Formats: sequence, C-alpha cells, structure tokens
Amino acid sequence: MTSETAITNGDLPAVREAIVEQGLRISQETAAERDALRLRVADLMTEIAGLKAQLEIAELTASQLQSKMDSTMSIRDEAVVRRAEVETVLAAMMALGRAFQIQNTPLIKEVEDDENVPPPARVNSDIG
Repeated sequence: MTSETAITNGDLPAVREAIVEQGLRISQETAAERDALRLRVADLMTEIAGLKAQLEIAELTASQLQSKMDSTMSIRDEAVVRRAEVETVLAAMMALGRAFQIQNTPLIKEVEDDENVPPPARVNSDIG
C-alpha cells in the first residue's frame, strides 16, 4: 500500500525518479545536439552558397578569357594570312625586278651625324 500512496501523492520511487531524470537528461542532450547540428548545417549552407558564387565568378572569368583568346587567335590568324599575302606580292615584285633587271635601290638614304640638316619648314596647315 505504500507504493500506491506514493503514486497518488505524486512521489515516485527513487528508481523511477532516476529513470525519469535520465530520460529528461537524454532528451535535453539530444535537443542540444540537434540545435548544434542545425547551426552547423546553417553554417555549411552559407559556405556552400559562397562557394557557388565563387564558382560562378570563376566560370564567368574563364568564359571571358576563352572569348579573349578566341579573338586574339582570330587576329593572329588574320595577321598570318596578311603576312603570307605580302610575302607573295614581294616575291612577285622581286621576280619582276629580276626579270626586267631593275636595280634595288633604297628609298631612304643614310644621313651622317656630322651634317647639319635644317628641320623641315612649317606650313600653315601644320599649325593646329
């Protein structure tokens, strides 16, 4: 009858009180761990969002660099074609010169440093 009196008065035996306290403690520990894990998940999600933004920036930069490289390669290819055309024209001109025995004379003559050459005269259209 003492056990019935103890239950009706709200008092539990010491063993039951220990079990209840242990259950409450485990429940509180679990809740604390869950809260800590939620914070960790939030931190990781923030870090993931930052890394995604960095990845998008890196992809954009790589795309811009690829575009710039393609443009540069196109310019280089055009220059190579132009050089080949100029070399072909010059070779043809040299062949014509040899065929007609035209002497190769430079258009620009060297000037000695000793000579005093006056500067070219200014024209009114040169003055701005």
